[in-house]
Amino acid sequence: MDGMLSDLVSSTKEMAIGIVKGTGAVAMSMSDAVSDTVVKAMQGTGNVAGTATSTITDVVSGAFAGVMEAGGDAMQATTDVVSGVVKGVAKVSGDVITAAHDVVHATVKGGGHAGADVAQVALKAVTGSIEAATEVGGDVAGVT
Repeated sequence: MDGMLSDLVSSTKEMAIGIVKGTGAVAMSMSDAVSDTVVKAMQGTGNVAGTATSTITDVVSGAFAGVMEAGGDAMQATTDVVSGVVKGVAKVSGDVITAAHDVVHATVKGGGHAGADVAQVALKAVTGSIEAATEVGGDVAGVT
């Protein structure tokens, strides 16, 4: 399972590079691509306890690495990645509250590593998680 998760960082990074550079085989938004990646990864691991957090961390790391390597906008990526993660987790496990917490934590850490303004990344991550939770019908009060 660890090999699958470390491969997840690389595959997510390549996906993000393709989207930022517009070279993806399928025209897809970052949010949709991240959501699909989370769903496939969680289904591939059998949604084992603790795997969601690892999956979220790896997807966020890979997405930020790809966006930065491709010269993309880290602030826009924050909104898209957070939305995609929350929506993806909601499809598989429905645990929007844990997903929102984990993605905000991973996004702030990833944004900091990407050289972005951590306070702005945190604000966008929290706002994005609330918006995504609202969209999927999650417990917005629990997210905040």
